[in-house]
Amino acid sequence: MNWRIVTGYYITALGQESERYYLKTTDETIKVGDVGLTFYQNNQLITAIPALIRIEYIRETEVSEDEFLEQEVTDHIPYLPVVGVYEFNPELHNRLEDYYLEVKDQLKELADINYVQSSIFDFMEDN
Repeated sequence: MNWRIVTGYYITALGQESERYYLKTTDETIKVGDVGLTFYQNNQLITAIPALIRIEYIRETEVSEDEFLEQEVTDHIPYLPVVGVYEFNPELHNRLEDYYLEVKDQLKELADINYVQSSIFDFMEDN
């Protein structure tokens, strides 16, 4: 199988995450700026949760993809596949962000909770 190695950033309801990830795809038409569909991961786990990732870079060097993929074996962690290009709708995503902020405010009102994803400003507000 001919894999193409790409790097990308996850897009969540809070915007683009800061951590960059390597992924692999067989899609020859994928290009920088496309939004792909993959699974969510972070530094501690890989999930089965579908996630959007913005393609930042398509790796094209003299080193073959097979040699690059040997890193998967060394690290014991696979590069997740980009399943396909997602028809990203920025207007709908902005609505998603707005709804998330409303839900977050409701959660603050209803319970004392810990957030899975937050910003340093949220912690500063609480103190």
